[in-house]
Amino acid sequence: MPYFRYNMNMEIFENGEVNYTLDGIVREDCPWLPRLGFEMRLPVTMNHFTYFGYGPTETYADLHRHALAGLYTSTAEQEFVPYIYPQEHGNHWGTCYLSIGTGLGFKGNIPFECNVSRYTADMLEQSKHTNECIPENAVILRVDYKQSGIGSHSCGPILEEKYRLMEKEIHFEVTLFIPSKS
Repeated sequence: MPYFRYNMNMEIFENGEVNYTLDGIVREDCPWLPRLGFEMRLPVTMNHFTYFGYGPTETYADLHRHALAGLYTSTAEQEFVPYIYPQEHGNHWGTCYLSIGTGLGFKGNIPFECNVSRYTADMLEQSKHTNECIPENAVILRVDYKQSGIGSHSCGPILEEKYRLMEKEIHFEVTLFIPSKS
């Protein structure tokens, strides 16, 4: 039996909105998940975005108390954090609304997490130094149900359980829409 079994439904409405619903069951003996969500490649010209969530710097389940909820604008390039050792960066926790490029918007049934980057997770994982990170000729967009916190296990304690994605039943809805120009 797989660790994670899910059903995904897509509804298309006459106003152009597309609603994605994910219902999943995580097997009881499954360890916690690093993240769960959607990832897509977009044209590099769609590098600018606006979101309502915690910012303006990167935020995670265990790293957001320094941030304020608000409406922020950024670009994929501005989100890159040149850590000495390349790693996850640019996540935005507690997001309620995301608009990217000139015509894609996302809203969730609950606050979600988003990440807009020019780097794939594989690129960051394979690179040993920041100068080895080569930006994709695309924008990598992640819209996540949740992401586990980042913790400090590389130089401190392991991630606390309260910041791990350990849920066994998951329900997530996200709606893709065309933002109004007003």
